[in-house]
Amino acid sequence: MSPDQIVAQFNKLDGERATLKTQYQTLAQYIMPSESYFTTDKYVPGTMHEDLRVFDSTAMGAADVLASSLHGGVTPAMAQWFKFRLRGVPTPSKETDIWLEDSEEKIMNALSESNFITAIAQLFIEYVVFGTACLYVENHSDDLAFGRFKFTNVHLSNLVFKEGPSGRAEYVWIKSKMAAQVILDTYGDEADALTNIRKAVGNPKTQFKEFELITYIRLSDKKHSKPSAEGKADGG
Repeated sequence: MSPDQIVAQFNKLDGERATLKTQYQTLAQYIMPSESYFTTDKYVPGTMHEDLRVFDSTAMGAADVLASSLHGGVTPAMAQWFKFRLRGVPTPSKETDIWLEDSEEKIMNALSESNFITAIAQLFIEYVVFGTACLYVENHSDDLAFGRFKFTNVHLSNLVFKEGPSGRAEYVWIKSKMAAQVILDTYGDEADALTNIRKAVGNPKTQFKEFELITYIRLSDKKHSKPSAEGKADGG
């Protein structure tokens, strides 16, 4: 899929859910004012406060209580909340059990060393308020070797997806904003091929100007996951 196709698909899918975004905006204004930029611009000062509809803390408190209960019951911070099993092997050997337990411990340690606890707490709040949420995980390292997990909560206004033949999310588009120099540092030669990025980085006044990116991810095939060309720049 070409960069132009990636941008066009995001805009098409985003337009198809205009009614849903309006509903999300209303929910956020009453319960999560810090996330109320589905139909308004997060980057315009004062926008959130102009649309604020909170008149007491009842809804916000109820959402926090339910989210905390889900967090404590599903992914408790002080306990291992998952187990590994081999599919189709009801009675694995002792050596296999030891290997699985060792893997569980390593994964749990890796999660503890990352920002998982804060990210999953935010996810449960969004899940309670909006009925769904997105948590993006990547390898936080400067090379191919595993460094540590990095979890990012993706605002629902910046995420669209299409189902595959199985009925599950298969194709995902994520919109984000990133400074020109950061884009170049992150994507290297791919970003260097983009004229606007190279021009912006070459000028000290625009070196850290933000550009809008759309990342396309095909969940079943990593070879199809790559960043698109830049979208509309901030303020221009």
